[in-house]
This record gives sequence, structure tokens and C-alpha cells, in this order.
Amino acid sequence: MQLNKKAQLISRKDVLIGLFILISNQKDRKQNYYLEEVL
Repeated sequence: MQLNKKAQLISRKDVLIGLFILISNQKDRKQNYYLEEVL
């Protein structure tokens, strides 16, 4: 049971990290697009 719970926590953490990376990548893209528009 404990191993299973640990695995679930780890996979959840991986999912959160993946989401965070996706969001930050999108933000970077939007900023770059905005900069290109301004320039």
C-alpha cells in the first residue's frame, strides 16, 4: 500500500511539473510574440 501511495504521489508531482513547464512555455511564447509585434 505504501509503495503504491508513493508511486501515485510521484506521478502526480510529475504531472504538476509537466503542467508547469507547459504553462511557462506558453507564457514565454506569448511574450516573444508580443515582443515581435512591438518591434
